Amino acid sequence: MDKIIKKAGRRPGQNKTKTSIVAAAEALFAKEGFDHTTIRAIATQAEVDPALVMHYFGSKQALFIAATAPSQQMPHKIAQELSRGNPETMGLRLATLFVGMLEAKPTSHIVVNALKAAIRIPGAAALLKTVLVRPILKAFRESALDHAELRATLAQSQLVGIVMTRYILKIEPLASLPPEELIAYIAPTLQRYLTDDLNNNKKEVL
Repeated sequence: MDKIIKKAGRRPGQNKTKTSIVAAAEALFAKEGFDHTTIRAIATQAEVDPALVMHYFGSKQALFIAATAPSQQMPHKIAQELSRGNPETMGLRLATLFVGMLEAKPTSHIVVNALKAAIRIPGAAALLKTVLVRPILKAFRESALDHAELRATLAQSQLVGIVMTRYILKIEPLASLPPEELIAYIAPTLQRYLTDDLNNNKKEVL
């Protein structure tokens, strides 16, 4: 009798199960935030056993990183904008990119809830740095900009301020500004952070 040779590899349905878990995690992290979302709730939403969630991802932190994949496109897109186009329009292009991603519901929910969690939970703050802050710093370091890390953190301060004021605290009139107006207001500030002579500016202040 011929022997039946089993092929090595992933079991059928494994990818589908992981996809279902990540989709459930995306929905719950967006709705409840990092701190209020549990592995058990994610498992219930995905209709799987909690042990299976842990088997695939190992921790809530690792699952959060997998679920925030849409927002992780931001550093790559920033790197593209830093390396192409007219330097004099860099602020406008980055403002358009930032606001566009924040106005899109999937990425907006992820960034907003991650920032809310980061304010209260040290573990979530470390995750936010892993998912967004460090990759954005890396994109700036690999650009041709001088003082890359300082410029990156200055630009990030603008972005975090916008997230807090417009999307978390919802302070008017900023909260209700049309996206194109918001872009027009913040683009010049980003442009200064990205292309101004920082050494000269420091001398003027001192």
